[in-house]
Amino acid sequence: MSKPYSVEQTSSLTKLLAEIDDTQAKIDSQKPLREEIWPTIQEKLRIEWTYDSNALEGSTLTKGETYFFLREGLTVEGKPFKDFLDARNHAEAIDYLYLIIKDERPITPGLAKEFNRLLLSGITHTEAIDEMGKR
Repeated sequence: MSKPYSVEQTSSLTKLLAEIDDTQAKIDSQKPLREEIWPTIQEKLRIEWTYDSNALEGSTLTKGETYFFLREGLTVEGKPFKDFLDARNHAEAIDYLYLIIKDERPITPGLAKEFNRLLLSGITHTEAIDEMGKR
């Protein structure tokens, strides 16, 4: 099987990878955190990441509404249903990402397509709207 892409090994890339390794070593030196707090950290990341990503895409949900929907599964009156679909799909993609990391799956074009399918699940049409709300 051929590689989906190739990356030229340059001195700047080598330096960046060394910095990443150093940062990871610093993170690892702070471990182990209490095992019982990891679910709380992951849930906070899941909600914050979902809210921030969807807000960039034009979602009208507030952080509180995103939290409420992801925790309770209930929508808020007056908000577009698409915003809730986007939040659900994004949160499920994060959950899937945790599994991919755990299983040490390689990054492939097929994996990118799986994420795209997850993120667009149930969404059939999205109109482009500018920052002023005009189509």
